[in-house]
Amino acid sequence: MDKNTLVFLLIVLAVVTVVGILFWKSYESQKAETNRSDVGVAIANSAGNAASSFFNAFWGGGKS
Repeated sequence: MDKNTLVFLLIVLAVVTVVGILFWKSYESQKAETNRSDVGVAIANSAGNAASSFFNAFWGGGKS
């Protein structure tokens, strides 16, 4: 495993941790309301977009 792969995995782990914390806080704050699923979908979409943007930026910059 080379250094770039290790750094990438550490960053992915950090991103997943942050997203998980944000999701949990949002879940806690929305627990009394009925639109939890909408909040979850919005968070999942934004997390997916951020992850794909990061992945593209990382590999686009790393490969060249």
